[in-house]
Amino acid sequence: MDALKKYLDQIHAEEVLKEKTRAFVKDSLENEMQQRTNKSSARGGFAMKKLWVAASTIAACAVLAIGGYAYAHTPVNFVSLDINPSVEVGINAFDTVVTVEGINQDGKNLLKGQKIDGLPLKVAITRLVEEALEQAYIAEDGSTVIAVTVESDDEEKSAELQDEGEQGVSLAMSNKHAIAIIYKDCSDLALRTEAKDWGVSPGKYKLIKMLQTLDSDITVEDYKDAKVSEIIAKANEILQEEGLPEEESGESEAIAGKIKDAAGKVKEAKQNALQKQGQNDDEDNDSGENGTLVQEQNQNKEQVKNDNKNDNKNGVSGGENQNKNKEQDLTSLPENEQEQEENYTDDDNESVDEDDLSKTEKEQNGKDEKQPAGNAENAKGNDKSEKGGQSGTRDKD
Repeated sequence: MDALKKYLDQIHAEEVLKEKTRAFVKDSLENEMQQRTNKSSARGGFAMKKLWVAASTIAACAVLAIGGYAYAHTPVNFVSLDINPSVEVGINAFDTVVTVEGINQDGKNLLKGQKIDGLPLKVAITRLVEEALEQAYIAEDGSTVIAVTVESDDEEKSAELQDEGEQGVSLAMSNKHAIAIIYKDCSDLALRTEAKDWGVSPGKYKLIKMLQTLDSDITVEDYKDAKVSEIIAKANEILQEEGLPEEESGESEAIAGKIKDAAGKVKEAKQNALQKQGQNDDEDNDSGENGTLVQEQNQNKEQVKNDNKNDNKNGVSGGENQNKNKEQDLTSLPENEQEQEENYTDDDNESVDEDDLSKTEKEQNGKDEKQPAGNAENAKGNDKSEKGGQSGTRDKD
C-alpha cells in the first residue's frame, strides 16, 4: 500500500480521483486475500477430516484386537479333574484351555513340567491323566475313580464338555494300558465360587455336599484332602444303610444313582484284582512246588552217586585199612593173646560170602595140584643136602 501511495503521489490528478483509486485497489487486495484464506481453510479441513477418519479406523482396529485377545484368553467355562490331585482348567469360547490351576498340593505336583495352555480340552485332560499314571496316583487294580466336573451355566455346553473330558480320560487309559472308573458331573458357576472359598475343586466340593446331605455331621474339612474314591465309598455306605432322605430333589437322586454305580464298579474292580492275584499265587505255588520236587530229586540222585562212590572207595581201602589195623593191634599184644587174636581173625575171614569162598577154594585146588611137583623137588633138595653133609663129615674125619 505504501508503494502504491508513493506511485500515486507522482501522478498529477485531482485529489478526488486519487482517493477513489486508492479505495478501489485496497478493496481489491482485501478481497483477494480473503479468497486465498478461504481456499487454504478448505484444503486444511479436508486433510484434517482424512486424518480423523484414519485415526478412528486405527482406534477401532486396536479395540477389536484387544477385545479379541481378551475374548480368546478369557475362560467362559471350567472343568475340574479330581483323583486326589485336583486340577481346574479354564476353557474359552473355542474350547481351548486358557487357564490352569492346581487346587491342592498334589495338583500342583501334577502340573510341574506340563504345558497345558493353548491345548484343546480333550488333549489337555489326556496329558494330565497320563501324568497322574506316571506319578502313581492311579491304582493298578482299576479301583481309582477319576471325576470330571464341568462348571458352566449353559446346560448344552456342559454336556458337550463332559463328553470331551470323558474321552480324554479314556484315551489316556488306552495309551497306558490302564483301567479306571470315570465319574462325570456338572455344576453351575455359583457352586464354583463356594468351592473356591473352601479351597477345594468344584467337583470334589459337590461330592462333599452330597455327603453332607446324607450325614449333616460331615464337614468339608473331613474330606477336603480325601480321594474321590473314598468320598464315593462313604456316600455309598450311607446310601446302603439309610437311603436318600425323602425331601431331597431329583438332582440328589441323580447324584445318588451315579455314586452307587461308581461304588459298584470300584467293588467289582477290587474283586477282580483279588481273584487275579489269587490265581497268580496258585501258579507261583505250583511252580514252586514243582521246582522244589525237581530239586529234591536232583539232590537224591547226587546223594546216591556220592554214596556209591564212597562205598566203592570203602570196599577197597576199607579192607586194607582193616587188615593193617589188625596187624598193628596184634603186634601190641602179648604172644599168647596174639595167637588168640589170630584165631579170631581166621574166624572172621571164614565169614566171607559164598562167592568169595568158592573163589578161594578154586585157587586152593590149583595150588594143591602144583604141590606134588614142588614136594618132589624139595625131597631131592633134602637128599642132596644130606649127602653134602655126610661128605663134609668124612672130610673132617
